[in-house]
This record gives sequence, structure tokens and C-alpha cells, in this order.
Amino acid sequence: MAAVRRAVAALAEGKDGALKLAALHVMTTLTGSVLIALALAQGRLSFDEAWAAAHVDEDYQLRLWGSDDEAEARRAARLAEMRSAHEVFVALAS
Repeated sequence: MAAVRRAVAALAEGKDGALKLAALHVMTTLTGSVLIALALAQGRLSFDEAWAAAHVDEDYQLRLWGSDDEAEARRAARLAEMRSAHEVFVALAS
């Protein structure tokens, strides 16, 4: 847990720290995991890898039971929001 605190604290440094934390918060909320969000932020996972890791169970359930239009629309909206948050983070990190 201390490593996570240090990683988040490092992101908060600098003039864009608050915006980076806001983007990290969105990515954490959408993936359900601060570890996945940090791995993405630090470049240890690609966007697609992070998204897939965050949805292992959901993807399994889709394969098992199938999908419906409402669930697909919600997932597409979450994906778009995740992509936007990641793009903001990347732009700030440059």
C-alpha cells in the first residue's frame, strides 16, 4: 500500500498534479482498480491491456450469457470516458 501512496503522491507533484490526479481518479473508477489505473498511467500496461484487465469478469459473463443492447451502450460510454481520461493524462505527462 505504501508503494501505491508514493506513486499517487508523485503524480500529484507539479503544476498539473491536480489534473493528473483527476484523470487518474476517473481511470480508477472506470477500471475499478487503482493498480490498473497506475499501471496504465506509468506505461506498464497499454490502454487495451488495462481495459481488458479491468473487464475480465464482465467479458466472461458476456461469453457465458450473451450481451444486450443496453449493456453494450453502457460499456461503450465507459470506454469513451476512459479513453478521454487517458488522453488527458497522457497530454499532461508530455
